Amino acid sequence: MEKPNTSYIDQLSRDDIVFRDTFISLIKTELTVEIDSYKKAISNKEYLKASQLVHRLKHKVSILGLKNGYNLALSFENELKENTNSFASKEKFDKMLSKMVKFLEDL
Repeated sequence: MEKPNTSYIDQLSRDDIVFRDTFISLIKTELTVEIDSYKKAISNKEYLKASQLVHRLKHKVSILGLKNGYNLALSFENELKENTNSFASKEKFDKMLSKMVKFLEDL
């Protein structure tokens, strides 16, 4: 599986350390809140709401340079919208989220 990185963030920040740190801090905060909301929606079987949260998380996936992860998030978002209860992508998606959180914690 791909590894998260800060290449996109570094490109955006153009050596502006304050901007970079602020952006990373914002991503950390939003990611934590969105993951908690996503897990709650899944637990409550609110799959449409969960798909909307995965849509938001998909952008964090992209920002952290996970190109294949973006496609995984897109697939999972669609599975949730269709509400087939077979969510084939859920386990991989959840593992990716854990890697993202760990990566950001280590920054």
